[in-house]
Amino acid sequence: MTKCYGYFKMKRDKKSKKIVFQPKKEQKTYFQHPFFSFWRLFTAFFVISLYFNITLLYAQDAPNADELNQWLQDILENQEETSDFDFNTIFEDLYFRLQSPLNINRATATELSDLQVLSPIEVNALLLHRSRYGDLQDIYELQAVEGLSIDKARILSRLCYVPGSGLILNRETDPITNLYLKWERDLQTRRGYDPEQASSPYLGDPNALYARLHRRAPLDWSYGLTLEKDAGERLSKGPDFISGHAMRENVSPVLDKIIFGDYSTRFGQGLILNNGFGIGKSSYTTSIKTDAPTLRPYTSAQENIYFRGIAAELRLSDRWQLISMLSSASHDANVLYDDSGRPLAVSSLQTIGLHRTINEIEDQNSLQVSNVGLRLTHQLPSPSDQISFNALYGHYSLPIQPSNTPYNQYRLSGDQSLNISLDHNVMIDGYNWFGELAISKNGALATTQSIITTLDPRLDLALNVRYFDRAYQAPLSNSFAESSRIQDEQGAYVGLIYTPHRSWRISGYADFWQYAWLRFRVDAPSAGHEYLLKIEHYKKRKSRSYLQYRYERKEENTSLETRIDMVVPRSLHRLRLHTEHHVGALTLRSRAELSHFTKDNSSENGLLIYQDVNYSSLEYPLSVTSRIAYFDVSDFDSRIYAFENDLLYEYSIPAYNGQGWRYYLNLRYRLSSPIMIEGRWSQTVYTDDRESIGSGNTEISGNKLTNVKLQLRYSF
Repeated sequence: MTKCYGYFKMKRDKKSKKIVFQPKKEQKTYFQHPFFSFWRLFTAFFVISLYFNITLLYAQDAPNADELNQWLQDILENQEETSDFDFNTIFEDLYFRLQSPLNINRATATELSDLQVLSPIEVNALLLHRSRYGDLQDIYELQAVEGLSIDKARILSRLCYVPGSGLILNRETDPITNLYLKWERDLQTRRGYDPEQASSPYLGDPNALYARLHRRAPLDWSYGLTLEKDAGERLSKGPDFISGHAMRENVSPVLDKIIFGDYSTRFGQGLILNNGFGIGKSSYTTSIKTDAPTLRPYTSAQENIYFRGIAAELRLSDRWQLISMLSSASHDANVLYDDSGRPLAVSSLQTIGLHRTINEIEDQNSLQVSNVGLRLTHQLPSPSDQISFNALYGHYSLPIQPSNTPYNQYRLSGDQSLNISLDHNVMIDGYNWFGELAISKNGALATTQSIITTLDPRLDLALNVRYFDRAYQAPLSNSFAESSRIQDEQGAYVGLIYTPHRSWRISGYADFWQYAWLRFRVDAPSAGHEYLLKIEHYKKRKSRSYLQYRYERKEENTSLETRIDMVVPRSLHRLRLHTEHHVGALTLRSRAELSHFTKDNSSENGLLIYQDVNYSSLEYPLSVTSRIAYFDVSDFDSRIYAFENDLLYEYSIPAYNGQGWRYYLNLRYRLSSPIMIEGRWSQTVYTDDRESIGSGNTEISGNKLTNVKLQLRYSF
C-alpha cells in the first residue's frame, strides 16, 4: 500500500510534480477569557503547551498522526445534539478503503462522493483534471489538482491508488473479511441489578456482548451478520439484536445492485428519507451536503434506524436510474391500551434499543412498520448534474397518537405517511447548486437549497436556505438543519473557509433560524442564531493548533416561577484552545475549553482541560491512546463535549458535567497480520462530594464510574 505521511507541499513543474509531506503545527497565542474566575488555570495550560511546542520544533521529524481519524474527529466535534444517527458507518467505510483503495483513474463522481471526504467542488475539480490531462501517473499528482485542498488531497491519497505506481495490498476487487468479537462492562454495580432496590430490575447481567462478521468484495458482493446483547439484557433466548444482509453488485447491465436483509437508504438531501450518516454543523464549515451512498447494507448495531426487506438499483438507460425498496421491520414503541387491554395506538417510537426491564421488553418490536419507496434519477448532459423524483410510503400496524400537548399539534398521527420530493444537483461555472423540494401527505411543504463554490483558490463558500412548514411530516427525514426534526424551521446559513497560507486556515459560519410554532419547553414562537470562528495553524511534520470560539443563542421558557411561561433568551459561549505535537511515533494532544451559559440573569461556567498521549508506529504491533482530563462544570447547561478515541469503528462524545477527573487508556496489539486485540479502560472520578452517580436503575453508589472493553478482530 502506498504509505503517506503528513501534508502535501506543492512544487509546480511543467513536466513533473512532487509532494513533500507536512503535518501540523500549533499556534503561539496568549489569551485570557474575561468571563471566568479560573483564568489562571487556563493560562498555566497554555504555558505548558507553549513549552511543548518550542521543544518539539527541534525534535526529529515524525511519521504523521492519523489524519483520517482527525478529519472524522473534526466533523464529529459539534455533533452532540444529533448523536442518535449512525456515525459509526462512516468510520467503517473509510477504514475499508484504507484496506482496499479505490482506483483514482476510474472512480466515478458517485464513487468519489461516496467516500464522504470530498466536497462537490473538489469532486468536480478532480474529474476536470482527469479530462484535461488524462490519467494520474502517481498518487502524489493529487497536489496538482486545482481546487483540491491540501488536507483533502492528503486524506484522498490514503483511500485511493494509481495502478502501477506502488504496492497495493488489496485491489478494488479483492474480498476482505472481518470478524469482530467484543465484550464490555461497567465495574461498578448499578441499582437496576439489585432486585431489592430496583422497582423494575434488569433481567439480564451487566455484560454487553457484540459479534459481527462482514465479508466484502468491492464492486461485486457483500454479506454480513451482526449480533448484540446490551448490558442488562437477557441472553437466555439468544442475542437481543440480530441483523444481516446479502448484497450483489453489477449483476447485469440493467441490475446495478440488489440487497436482501437489512439496509439503509438516502433520497436527495434527506427531506423525506435519510437513515444513514447525517452531517450537521461543524468546523468543516462548507460541508453541508448530504452525500452519503444512496443505497448500502446496514452493518451497525443501532436497532431502530434500518430497513429490512429488499432494495435494488436499476440502470434503465445511460441517463435513467431507478432505485426501489420494500421494507417491513419491527420497531420499539410506547403502546397505549384500551380498557380491555387491547393495543389501541402508540404515543411515540423508541430509538434507544434497550430491553432490560419488563416494561422495556413490552415495548420491544410492538410496532410493525412497512415502507415502499422509489427514486427515479435522470442524468443531465454534464456528468455531475442530475435531477431525481422521490416517493416514500409508510404504514404502521398501530396508529400513531402523540400526547395531547400544544407543541404536538402538527406531529404525525394516524397509521400512514406519504412523502414526495424532487431533488437536484447542478454544477454551473464552478457553483454547485443542490437542494430538494418535498411535500407530505397533508400538503405541507419543505425545501432546502444550497450553493457551494470556490470564490478564490484560497476561499471556499457555502450557503444554505431552508423552509420546513410547521405541519410538514416526514418521520424518516434527516437533513442539514438546526433541529433534528425536519419540521417548523426557517433558516439561513453561510460558511467560509479561508486559507491565506498553506500553514494557516480560518473557518467560520453563521446560522440563523426561527420557529413559527411551539416546541418542547418553548411555549411561543422562537428564534436563534449561532456563530463559529476557528483559526488553525500547521507546521511541517511538527504540530497543529487551533483556537475556536462558538456562540449560540436560543429561546426557551423561563426557569423563574411566573404566572405565564415567558420565553426568554439563553446563550452559550464556548472557547477552545487545542494543540497537537508529533515526535516520532508519539503524539501529544492538549486542550482547554471554557463554557459560559446565561439565562434569566444567572450564569453557569464550565472548564475542561485534558492531555492526550498517543503512540502509534509502523515498526511495532502496539499502539496506545490515552487521556487525563480535569473538568469543573457548574451546571448541565454549561456542559462541555469532547471526542474520545475508542475501539476501532467506534466513537464516543461524552458530556463533561460536575467536577472531577476522567481517564482512559486504549491498547491495540496486532498478534499477527490477521489478528488484532484491543482493550479500553476508562474511569470518571467526581470530586464534588456526590454520593452517587446517575438516577433510577442506572444509579451507582459512590463517586467513581469505571468501564472496560475488549475486542478481537480477525481479518482475512
